Amino acid sequence: MRKGCKIISTFQIFILIIGFMSIVYSIGDELPVITAKPSVTSANPVGISLSTKENLKSANLFENTLRKEAGLPPKKITFETDSIFAEIGPDGTKIMEKAGFFARNFGTGAWGDFIGGGVQWASAVGALTGILAAVAPDSWRPVTSALFPALSAGVFVAGGALETFGAGGYFSTNADKTTNWMGRSNWGGAEGASLTHGQAIGIGVGIAVAATIFTLMYSEESQEIVSYDCKQWDAPTGGKNCERCNDMDLPCSEYQCKSLGQACVLLNPNTDEAKCSWEDRNDAKFPIIEPADDALSINHKFTPDGVISAPDRGVIIIDTTNTNGKVKAFTPLTFGITTDEPAKCKIDYKRKKDFDSMDFYFGGSSTFKYNHTQTMSLPHPDSLTTENITLRNNGKYTLYVRCQDANGNHNTGNFVISFVVDDSPDVTAPVIVTTSLIDGMPVAFNTTEVDLEVYVNEMADCRWDTMDRDYDDMINQMSCVRSQTEMNAAMVYPCKTTLTGLRSYGAKNNFYFRCKDKPLETDDRNVNAQSTKLTLIGTEQLLIWRRLAHAF
Repeated sequence: MRKGCKIISTFQIFILIIGFMSIVYSIGDELPVITAKPSVTSANPVGISLSTKENLKSANLFENTLRKEAGLPPKKITFETDSIFAEIGPDGTKIMEKAGFFARNFGTGAWGDFIGGGVQWASAVGALTGILAAVAPDSWRPVTSALFPALSAGVFVAGGALETFGAGGYFSTNADKTTNWMGRSNWGGAEGASLTHGQAIGIGVGIAVAATIFTLMYSEESQEIVSYDCKQWDAPTGGKNCERCNDMDLPCSEYQCKSLGQACVLLNPNTDEAKCSWEDRNDAKFPIIEPADDALSINHKFTPDGVISAPDRGVIIIDTTNTNGKVKAFTPLTFGITTDEPAKCKIDYKRKKDFDSMDFYFGGSSTFKYNHTQTMSLPHPDSLTTENITLRNNGKYTLYVRCQDANGNHNTGNFVISFVVDDSPDVTAPVIVTTSLIDGMPVAFNTTEVDLEVYVNEMADCRWDTMDRDYDDMINQMSCVRSQTEMNAAMVYPCKTTLTGLRSYGAKNNFYFRCKDKPLETDDRNVNAQSTKLTLIGTEQLLIWRRLAHAF
């Protein structure tokens, strides 16, 4: 497909260049030209006018008569004026005449007619489709992108056929070429009043070319967000290769042993008798998952979910401060699980067939441990509706958890954690959770500006100033994300800016930040009543003095 696009692009460039040249000539051909040069480039001893074919033949016959009387052989003579290119045989009976740029540069044969006619037709149609592509809305882009090359190529073929096989063309049905089938009239009609066979075939081929190129070039556009998350390398599960470490010339190290399998353990470390062994070789049990009450956010609790069918088990998270038990939106929610053996755990918002197909590690950690903790910040249902994101099951979130031990044993069923986000009206201002620069940190000497990210618990518009002002009075606007899907790995929304005006020599550079939520709406927005303050300390220049020691 890419190679085809390159070919079409090259063809378009060719059409544009030749089309420009043909348009320039067409304009020039219609205007009178005043020139001091002779009207013909060949000998014309009697000054015969070259405005008609008969005069051209007469001039050729006259010159060849003189050549015959002088004992010279006859020759074909080429006449050229500003608007005519003609070739006349020695007997004066065969005439090829073509006006314009293409006759002089491509010749007066079939190729000259075909390329000249095709390019001029394609140039006009290409210009019209180019204008259409420029003014058409973005939703038409897949059509216009394919239409321009398709019509240009199709009309090039059809236009070339009309010129080549039409009246005056190389295969035209004039007195000299009546035996050419391609130039004869087509289905009935007087001579010249209908399409010739060649014209009809050329138009058909042009339509086929246009349809083929349009089919190859047309494609629907779509956008998809792809996220990449680099994790630490993991050794293979199990320990079938552990013993290989004992066969090396040097004693096996713990690093070498662990790299051969997740269940490999080094016995007698730091001695000459160090051996790598497969721990729990016959272990076939998967980790048992239980909810961790001590990891749960304050004022929340777990309750068993009795509607889950085996082999799945699960719990529901309830906010004890809310009469309906729903958790608050835009508020970090922390929960956790424990396992009866060291394990790595994954979490996913979709039910997957096994551990390996799940996308996210629990808490972002892929190490083996007993205790696992996850923190999330959930958007308000109304903010999702603003972006036309449908939240199913009345705002209920369901998360699926599986764990795997070092021997590769993982849960066959899911441990399901669910909760419902409160859909009550959002009346709380956004919270600036943290910043990319630490409050009170020093900055390099002579630095006048630094880049900063502010992380907010919900989508918001944020501003900053060097004085503590109301949000509307702050001067500097920050660049914040505009979609619920753009939260970072910590489940917060970044806003970026560049802080300017920093001073050195121990100066305290104070900056103040305030935010307003619901950036996609105009009414009922909540704004910070107090600023978040960030102080950066300017430093002094580091001077190094050199002391020379002298011996006495």
